[in-house]
Amino acid sequence: MRRVSDDLKGRYPEVPWRDIAAFRNVVVHDYLSIELSLVWGIVTERVPELQKQIERIVDEARENRP
Repeated sequence: MRRVSDDLKGRYPEVPWRDIAAFRNVVVHDYLSIELSLVWGIVTERVPELQKQIERIVDEARENRP
């Protein structure tokens, strides 16, 4: 999450920024030990809510664009 500013993260504390970064690190660096059932659980249970959160962030950014 290095490319997401601390300001943005601070405005949306409900987004699990650290969890997202940690999951990405496992997928990229430790992919041989990933449990597919864990990935499936994340995709089916957590991604839909995350999608809503990100869509809201994008919408608000568009509204506040000069």
